[in-house]
Amino acid sequence: MERYQGVFFEYTASSNTPERHIIIKGGDNLRVFVEKYEAFCQEACIQAGYRPEVANAVAHYLVRTDMMGIHSHGTLNLLPYLEKTAAGGICRDAAPELVHEGPAWAVLEGHNGMGPYNARCAMEIGMKKAKQTGLAYVMVRNSSHYGACGVYAVEGAEQGFITLTATNVAKTMTVPGGKGGIIGNSPFAYAVPAGNRHPSVFLDVATSNIAGMKVNRAKTAGEQVPPGCIVDENGLPTTDPNTDWALYPLGGHKGYGIAFFIEVLTSVLSGGQILDIPLWIRRADQLCPYSHMFLFIDTYSIMGADSFADRMDFAVEEIANAPKAAGSDHIYLPGEMEWDRHDRAQREGLVLPKDVEDNAKALASRYSLDLNACIR
Repeated sequence: MERYQGVFFEYTASSNTPERHIIIKGGDNLRVFVEKYEAFCQEACIQAGYRPEVANAVAHYLVRTDMMGIHSHGTLNLLPYLEKTAAGGICRDAAPELVHEGPAWAVLEGHNGMGPYNARCAMEIGMKKAKQTGLAYVMVRNSSHYGACGVYAVEGAEQGFITLTATNVAKTMTVPGGKGGIIGNSPFAYAVPAGNRHPSVFLDVATSNIAGMKVNRAKTAGEQVPPGCIVDENGLPTTDPNTDWALYPLGGHKGYGIAFFIEVLTSVLSGGQILDIPLWIRRADQLCPYSHMFLFIDTYSIMGADSFADRMDFAVEEIANAPKAAGSDHIYLPGEMEWDRHDRAQREGLVLPKDVEDNAKALASRYSLDLNACIR
């Protein structure tokens, strides 16, 4: 457990976020109106000196991440983002700059500004180009942590685009034949417009066999890690979380190969910093120049909205109505559980886990905001 700018976090080596205890439900957990809570988070960013358009992007994506139930990457990160800004680790006045472009591609210089805002600007450019060309590819270099990939992919799908996004991260994963952290377990997400069941089918995953937070939890609980998830300081398989471990790639050479490709698509091709990126939460004053990529395929241009929707509905129903295993009464499509949580939060209010609530209270105290006005 370490103290970061007045807030206590337990670090994980697997991603760019600290260990968070994810609680979806709880009798005493705070329940808030989504719109009011998003306005609360936006005002915190404004009070911290951010322009309204930046504050809007940060609040929107972090709150929507919470709505999906991915609390480790949602508004729990807002206070650390703002503290990192105050310490110089994120540049408050930065604006993404278009430095190279073609008819169907672009490169943005993020100038170490807020990752969610850089992502929104990249998406706007990419979707505009994709409407003209059918497909577009946009990269952002020298950005910062942008949270969960899935919320960006989902937004692209809502506009009719098959969307793929990824980001490089700190080196926390080994590779076959190696030892120690050699490459990031770089996350990626796709989303596809889906028709009737939910707005999109989507997947948001990292490229390691296990999340680092689960390794830390096993260590805290005095338990072993399942085989095939980590290696020790010599690069040998272990189940002991007390070693100087590194994560093992998802599917061995398969996850390693995907992670390397993500590094190429994000940092190598954009001109960004390759591989050696600090873990963003460790030092508030340290710049962490992450690179992101966004790919958009315009289903309207290629096939027409109605035809694509009909064919997606057919594919979705074929999976959903497939034979069930003994004891199973439902087959979930990728992203379906997240959409269920999202829709429930919209209907019934967003339930904040205790750690998210505590950080929201810290924001309210720091910036003289009224969190009580958000309570449902």
